[in-house]
Amino acid sequence: GRAMTHRIELRGHTLYVELQGSMYAGDAGELRRASDAALEGQSCSRVEVDLSHLDYIDSAGLEVFISLHKRCVKEGGSLAVRGLSGPVKELFEITRLDKVFLRE
Repeated sequence: GRAMTHRIELRGHTLYVELQGSMYAGDAGELRRASDAALEGQSCSRVEVDLSHLDYIDSAGLEVFISLHKRCVKEGGSLAVRGLSGPVKELFEITRLDKVFLRE
């Protein structure tokens, strides 16, 4: 698969995350660091994740979304995923995370 690229931007209390390519464990660590850096000292009640250009994700990647989701819930908000398709959608359905996160 293609190497993963990400775009992360905090606007107000919403963190926008856009991922492309294939996400493996190493990428998950990178995404975690990047989102922690973006959120440092900030309150964030919503994370919007666009996965329409993501080809592959593994459980390490899902862990990052789960921890971001927990962080939002603490602030009374939630994490929303959009653009789920193919193997990425399947993994979200198998792990039932499609029920946990908002679908857009």
